[in-house]
Amino acid sequence: MSNALLVSFGVVVVVTAVLGTVAWQRPGRRHVQGFKLALLQLEAMGPRVLLGILAASFIAELLPKDFVAELAGADSGWQGILLATLIGASVPTGPMVLFPVAVALLEVGVGVPQIVAFVTSWGLLAIHRLIVWEIPLMGVNFVAVRLVASILFPPLSGFAAGWLMLTLGMMS
Repeated sequence: MSNALLVSFGVVVVVTAVLGTVAWQRPGRRHVQGFKLALLQLEAMGPRVLLGILAASFIAELLPKDFVAELAGADSGWQGILLATLIGASVPTGPMVLFPVAVALLEVGVGVPQIVAFVTSWGLLAIHRLIVWEIPLMGVNFVAVRLVASILFPPLSGFAAGWLMLTLGMMS
């Protein structure tokens, strides 16, 4: 496990222990209710997380690295960032699949700026979320205004990531 993963895991363990201790000290057996809720969430989300990691691992093994690097590698520039933005908006999944896929894409040579655009696009522009949630609940006018106001953020975040990496000497 990398240092970043160890630190992240340690923070989660400490926060969980503190919250569990507080729940245990409260009346009404709240800690027991917390464990029951956690088991229900694990039952619902555990298989999804496992399948997301498995699917991402298959993606990393099946994608032709040279082709991917040419389309969206660190040297693909603005075209790779725009492609990553379009793909990110089109991926109909939740975070349990998206982030393992993003890691797999990094492993096959997709550039960090392109991954930043991909993830940001998924978060802001996801087409499946527009169709299923936003348009029915918020209406077309709201969604149109939100899209126009936010459509440039994914590619701009990719460009900003590239600039930061160049500035910090993380990329040549």
